[in-house]
Amino acid sequence: MCWEVRNLSSGAAAFIAAATLLMGTTAFAAPYRPAADDVVLERLPPALLAVRSLRGSVDRDPVPVDLDQALAAARRYIEVGQTYADPRAFGYAETALGSWWNAREGVTPELRMTRARILQFRHQFPAALHQFHARCIIESLRESVRGQLTKR
Repeated sequence: MCWEVRNLSSGAAAFIAAATLLMGTTAFAAPYRPAADDVVLERLPPALLAVRSLRGSVDRDPVPVDLDQALAAARRYIEVGQTYADPRAFGYAETALGSWWNAREGVTPELRMTRARILQFRHQFPAALHQFHARCIIESLRESVRGQLTKR
């Protein structure tokens, strides 16, 4: 479909001409180069700085050897995520859990609670409730077993 200039109103033709000029000039703009090294170009948000510092400590041992280490790292990320409402921290928390995120066997109540907190932040409420209820069942079974052992 070809547009003819004579069918356009003068305002539309002026807009198209101005837009063409502006698009053409921005392509040749030079990058900003500060005059001195101490000029601040951007201030990073505190959440990003907190996640960076955590990643630096966690990256020294990128694959947690045991579940307790993975849970500790995930809890630190969740704390940063809740403090600054930063979704990236919750993604790092899931990554810190590694293969335990999808584990079906040997799942501890602490792991279920950590999964539930991450899922809740993502607004995956049914999945979060499932993790929470499973944790509650495990805890009630533990208490029942403890009660049975102390009665004898």
